[in-house]
Amino acid sequence: MPATAVTVPAVVVSTDEAESFRDVNFSEGVPDFVIRTSRAVSFYSFLHDSDSESYPLSTLAFKNRKQLHEHGLANIYNNDATAWGYDKIKALWFGRDSTTNQRYVCAIIINEEYEPRFGHYFCSRKDIVELDVRPIPCFLKGTGYGSIRYCGTWTFQLEREMSQPFVYVTKGCQRGAIYKMALHTYDDRWGARS
Repeated sequence: MPATAVTVPAVVVSTDEAESFRDVNFSEGVPDFVIRTSRAVSFYSFLHDSDSESYPLSTLAFKNRKQLHEHGLANIYNNDATAWGYDKIKALWFGRDSTTNQRYVCAIIINEEYEPRFGHYFCSRKDIVELDVRPIPCFLKGTGYGSIRYCGTWTFQLEREMSQPFVYVTKGCQRGAIYKMALHTYDDRWGARS
């Protein structure tokens, strides 16, 4: 029986070895690619090891979201629940500006299993619309361990919003917006750098 030719779209499979990490270029659109996470290697830790000033990581680790929320409420936001409000449904922290009444994201936890290239880009669902209102304290829930660590306060600039959602991670939720990231500040109140 003769062989049948099958057309396969160009897909880049990354195995998450440190030497295989490379930038994903969204400037020409969204490439067809699949990211397979091993849960053993962290892209952000790889960037941190290369340049700890540009990619900071705290030594203080929170064991869960509740501990992180309590620390932020008491030590950073003076028990102001308006500026440090936790939305349990979306697992995001939202604040509200006292003068403009505009809502904004006041913290975000990045799960590296589903955002394995966090550090250059952040690919979100379309329903997180407040990401570019002001700089956001970001926390990393790493691969291979359960602790949550602060990795700096970042600005997010909308790179593009897609008309069709795309799959960023194998078996992950579909994404609709791509943000370019830049480190804004590092707040030592979240713990010393490592």
